[in-house]
Amino acid sequence: MTRRILLVLALAAVLLAGCGSDNFRDLNGIPSRDPDKAEVYNNVNGHPNLVMVCIHGAAFITTTRDYKPFEREPDLDRNCPGAVTK
Repeated sequence: MTRRILLVLALAAVLLAGCGSDNFRDLNGIPSRDPDKAEVYNNVNGHPNLVMVCIHGAAFITTTRDYKPFEREPDLDRNCPGAVTK
């Protein structure tokens, strides 16, 4: 019985390892780019899942734990390279 379970787990691991990912791209043929700057912060639960991302001088906050994962944060623009200050 244990041998059968190990065989099933090994087969599942092989099948899952063969699965590729294309990042669920919505636009085909458009290359992705990295943000100009990214800083990772620990959340209150101790996990590093808050990220400030800068794109063309504009700051955004993203997290892996929210239904609204990407939010504009103009107050953080001053931390971004190329930010326009008023």
